[in-house]
Amino acid sequence: IGSGPTGLMAALVAGRAGADVILAEQAPEMGGRLLSDLSEIDGRPGPDWVAGVLAELGAMPNVRLMTRTTVTGAHDGGTYGALERVGLHLAAPGDLPRECFWRIVAGQAVLAAGALERPVAFADNDRPGVMLAGAVRGYLNRYGVLAGRRVAVFANNDSARLTARALHRAGAEVVLIDSRTETSMLEDFRVLNGAVVTGTRGRHGLRAISLRQGSAEFDMEADCLAVSGGWNPTLHLSCHMNGRPLWQPVLAAFVPGGDGVPGLQ
Repeated sequence: IGSGPTGLMAALVAGRAGADVILAEQAPEMGGRLLSDLSEIDGRPGPDWVAGVLAELGAMPNVRLMTRTTVTGAHDGGTYGALERVGLHLAAPGDLPRECFWRIVAGQAVLAAGALERPVAFADNDRPGVMLAGAVRGYLNRYGVLAGRRVAVFANNDSARLTARALHRAGAEVVLIDSRTETSMLEDFRVLNGAVVTGTRGRHGLRAISLRQGSAEFDMEADCLAVSGGWNPTLHLSCHMNGRPLWQPVLAAFVPGGDGVPGLQ
């Protein structure tokens, strides 16, 4: 369930072992964050590695690759519901159904649905031009779209630095606003430690942001604000049979508990 690096490797190992495998992905393409980040696996760019794994999986008669398929529920007896969008996205679907609901009975299942990036609450954080940092990075690395020319990246974790670095390499003017007071990494762009965004301004879109750093308050021009408050694992399926998530202080997030769906890893 999920076709990021974990899901692809799980399907590949199971497929090579001869198991009957279904790899379900709700997006139109498989690969997850590897399609949007500049990560490397085995010395190969993420998208190239994904293409190689999918080619091997696609050649296996015991593996079914299902894109546009959302696993909607986990039920008794290893049964999972899955909704596949068959013709819904096509301009001329012909005789294809719009959707198909599958009942999948699995001896084992691997939950590899990734994580959701958290926003950060501050005044007027819904103004056009305020985006999640992962989305800004995805637009740039996957589609070649620069979300802004003067970009502020506001975060409380290291993953947002990937966005700031990618924007800097693309020629944008970047300022990283890190709410943590101490960080050891040096960057080629301006970094404000111990600072937070307190508001935004702009009539038809973002034009400036308000900041507080210690006792100082000031404004900064920006046409894009990339925000990251960390990541929440996508664990919803593990709770479908009275499974209780566990709080993980290191991640500041909930993780699947050990009393969830039988057979789901």
